[in-house]
Amino acid sequence: MAGRSLRARAVRGLSYWEVASPALPKATVTDHDLRPDVSDTLRTLLTERILVLDGAMGTMIQRAGLAEADYRGERFADWPSDLRGNNDLLSMTAPEVISGIHREYLAAGADLIETNTFNANRISLRDYDMPELAYEMNVAAARLARAACDEMT
Repeated sequence: MAGRSLRARAVRGLSYWEVASPALPKATVTDHDLRPDVSDTLRTLLTERILVLDGAMGTMIQRAGLAEADYRGERFADWPSDLRGNNDLLSMTAPEVISGIHREYLAAGADLIETNTFNANRISLRDYDMPELAYEMNVAAARLARAACDEMT
């Protein structure tokens, strides 16, 4: 699996990982991290009922009223540029905030949740001088979404 990128979608009671290449091997994904492909199960569910997708992650993050220090956490306390607004970074620096938002959507009835990775790509992260952290952010966000689904089912 080395050298491949990872995108996860978490579904209440199910999960699947889409693997594409190439990527930066900042965070290691092993076969143990991968789950069976449940695409057929998902297609069947979609023929039976409408599935509910979570809502706007950015709006929920804004509601939390986070300050610059919340975005930085300990690891990025001395980072040379402002980090407030880098919502994807919160999967690493304030995972309890992101996990809480996932749990809220699941408790409200969401069948599917997305990872907190809207801008977790090398191009967008240049705004924060963090392009090399894109892969690590994606893996952290995917793990939080998966854990929230596991916790709620």
